[in-house]
Amino acid sequence: MRRFVAVLYFALLTQDSFSVYASFMFSPTVWAQILFDPLPIKVRPFDLLMGIILVLAAGKRDAKGRRFTPMRNMQLLAVGTTVFFFVYGVARGGDIRAASWQVYLVFATILASFTLASVFRTPEHYLLLLKVYVAAAFYRAIMCFIFYLLYVRPMIIPPPGHLSTHDDTVLWTFVIMVLLANAIEIRKKRSALYAAVGIPILLVAIQLNNRRIAWVSLAAALVAFYALLRPSNVKRRVTRWVFAAVPVMLLYVVVGWGRTEKMFKPLAALASVSTVEDASTKARNVENLGLIATANYSGWFTGTGFGHKYVELSNKYTIAAYFELWQYVPHNSVLGLFAFTGFFGFVGFWLRIPTAVFIYSRMARMAERPIERAAGILGVVTLIICCNQSYGDMGIFMPVTMYTFALVFGAAMRLPIESGVWTPPARAAAQPSAKS
Repeated sequence: MRRFVAVLYFALLTQDSFSVYASFMFSPTVWAQILFDPLPIKVRPFDLLMGIILVLAAGKRDAKGRRFTPMRNMQLLAVGTTVFFFVYGVARGGDIRAASWQVYLVFATILASFTLASVFRTPEHYLLLLKVYVAAAFYRAIMCFIFYLLYVRPMIIPPPGHLSTHDDTVLWTFVIMVLLANAIEIRKKRSALYAAVGIPILLVAIQLNNRRIAWVSLAAALVAFYALLRPSNVKRRVTRWVFAAVPVMLLYVVVGWGRTEKMFKPLAALASVSTVEDASTKARNVENLGLIATANYSGWFTGTGFGHKYVELSNKYTIAAYFELWQYVPHNSVLGLFAFTGFFGFVGFWLRIPTAVFIYSRMARMAERPIERAAGILGVVTLIICCNQSYGDMGIFMPVTMYTFALVFGAAMRLPIESGVWTPPARAAAQPSAKS
């Protein structure tokens, strides 16, 4: 069943239907869209298969079927919270179709997390999914390069705003961190070679895709990655590299600030997020103010409930002509969730994040095996990447982001106990009596 789940995830990560390049050139994985088109019962085949696998796996529960209970409980709390605010919003006159669209991926990915936790139990099992992510990332990078070299650079088509999809931000930044963790924690020549060759390729893909949020996610992930490394000779070497790179980076910033050459585009992207506002930044600011106004009008504690639009303060940046449900699906999923569910819903939904960060941080510092420490580091940095995508680019409504959340939450229900950094209460209670 693990291999079948891996195939499903590969189809999810590589399906080309919504990529820009699929409209202009042959794309081998367009067929995978059939897994994500709703059936007559309004469920996508991908999620139906995940449910079937969960039922089959439950019937084959292994003797070591222990789970990290706090993570499981936080997942169930998110389910209950979502159900409550769905009913609350519809009861207050909300659009049931829009509400269903808002909550579908939330339920689907929680289902997926339980499926993954049932089928994948050890760090070695999760290596299979990491290999799927790596293969998918390089597939998307290659397709991006082909599209750029054959269609965009020769100006056969006008340069689009991005070359693949918004979701590829999560895919590429996550895989960069996978390669880096593999090189630093596993410490084999082959691991270092993979990182030395693979990371530059993915950085070029990020640059070509022109999604500035990718650079923000990558920078935040690298900071967390460094903080989670245990004191060691490796961390001391990394510290020396960091200090050696600081003057070079400062020179890059000083020379490149405000310039438009291609080599300074990552700097320009970060500047547009913070100090230099372009039209996209202004549109996000208007949306954020509208979401805050929605929370203010509807009540900070309960919000509007699902199925209601957020308040449009200005129609200057409206995308209604392109996306019917745009006022139900804001770019800022974090503020959007707060506007729709208020303080109570926000807490009920997001408590999963600090729970997972806590247990993964314990793994990063306390686990004995390098593969377990690497899993702990990747758990934290992946949550940072997905949360950043949720804050800036409709992450809660994007499949790759949400099913990557599912991967992290699913692993968090298994790996803490498998790695020995969390003892199940029943077993902990039995240990003293065993000694006596």
